[in-house]
Amino acid sequence: MSRADKYRKLNELKELIKSMDQRAESNLCFFTHCSNPAIESHTLSKSRVLSDMLNDPDDPNEELYYLDDTIVVDYEAQKLSSFHTAKRKLQTKRIASASTFFGFCDVCDPIIFLNLDQQNYMNNPEVNFLHVLRAHSFKVAMDKKYFELIKEDVIEGKYNPKNSLNTLENIPINLMLEKLSAEYSDDHIISKEDGEGIIEAIKVPSPNLGVYGIDDRGGEYQKVRELSIQKNDFPMSISDLKSKLLSIFGMATEYSDKLKSSDGLTFLEDYTHELFEHKKNTTEELSRCFTDRTFDDFEHLHYSVQGFFPIAGCFTYTSELNEEYSLTFFPEKDSNETHFIFGVWKPTSSQRTYLSQLKIKTDGQFKQFASYVILGQGTNTYFSKAYLETFSETDRVILSKTKSTKIFRSFNLFGDQQKKEQ
Repeated sequence: MSRADKYRKLNELKELIKSMDQRAESNLCFFTHCSNPAIESHTLSKSRVLSDMLNDPDDPNEELYYLDDTIVVDYEAQKLSSFHTAKRKLQTKRIASASTFFGFCDVCDPIIFLNLDQQNYMNNPEVNFLHVLRAHSFKVAMDKKYFELIKEDVIEGKYNPKNSLNTLENIPINLMLEKLSAEYSDDHIISKEDGEGIIEAIKVPSPNLGVYGIDDRGGEYQKVRELSIQKNDFPMSISDLKSKLLSIFGMATEYSDKLKSSDGLTFLEDYTHELFEHKKNTTEELSRCFTDRTFDDFEHLHYSVQGFFPIAGCFTYTSELNEEYSLTFFPEKDSNETHFIFGVWKPTSSQRTYLSQLKIKTDGQFKQFASYVILGQGTNTYFSKAYLETFSETDRVILSKTKSTKIFRSFNLFGDQQKKEQ
């Protein structure tokens, strides 16, 4: 594809995004019949769930740990990271902002979710639907977050073929190497103290080779990141420094060329269509179901285990058959139970079978399965600091690593050692 064709395609994509994003730019309420601005809604009840997970609910500074995902875009493979492949983050939040997203307005949210936020769990179609509604609206919000990052790069010109996608290309590598050769012998050892000055002198920036500046991207970016020069790499010989510079610049140029290819633009265009089609269908269908109080298009499975386990989450995930489910789980203080609500929107026969098989599992089998889903695919999952301390150091490392469903097959988040006595 010629440069002119690339420019034309890029401009077409900009116009497409602008035309399709009119509603999203306003951050309106999830419901299509409402035009109020969205507020930071909780996917998990602040008063009935999150506050009960704190060691001291009266301490305004106490935080919860949460598992979240970083966004990964693989332009070469033409796909976004999935729940199976995302990089995991282990961070802390206070409950005021825990599990929040821009979903519903300040009128709809307190009225619609009144039963979830002010009463104990009731196993009925409407309550279960509301849990599914929160999970899917959270998914739409996260999709929008993906889109906003892509849109920013495209609209602001960061994906413009005329501009270099990374500053490494613009540095004259030959001049840098000549400078090093003129000032040092190859066997000269650069001390840790001098390392920072050397980096500054030759102007080697931290690589930013992806379409946007997120540290955990993986793939080719990760390879370049591993080759980047950091202060901790010193002491280092001049010979090793030259070798590393050549590797960095060679890979930087190669990867930048891939990002500037026409395939990258095609991916952005296809993803834009896919995202807005999904958003439109989800918001319209869920809005209709709630307004009409018709929940026949949804099937739910409620499962509870004895004990208050201070962990809660709300997200959607896909099965091994690539079918989508929602999962909301949380502990309840008054009943001393931990509840799990699985939801399916317009279920197929295989999805109904999937839910029925969960229903007949023993508590031990179910706890292990739930752990497998949460750790292998889940996001937006919160747990108390005391809860985290019940796991071994090795297990804590596993919690914060890249997702891999295989390593969680025998991992149990709901063992007796994690149960909180009430």
